[in-house]
Amino acid sequence: MTQLLRLDNVRTFLGPSFMILFGLIIVSAPNITYYLDTIVHALIYWDLTDSVVLPLLLLVVYKFRSKGSHTLGPG
Repeated sequence: MTQLLRLDNVRTFLGPSFMILFGLIIVSAPNITYYLDTIVHALIYWDLTDSVVLPLLLLVVYKFRSKGSHTLGPG
């Protein structure tokens, strides 16, 4: 798949593919009981990763790449 997308590194493909795969687990649950017993417990970590960790990581990368030449807002 990385050759098809012409990516230099496999790691650039692994992160998004695992996130998509984890998101598709909800669709592939055979019934509601299985979903409530297994998937809901992992959903907390998915939500934290999507709504807190990734935006903070992107903000840190932006700050390091901009090297202080850009600001996020007034001030």
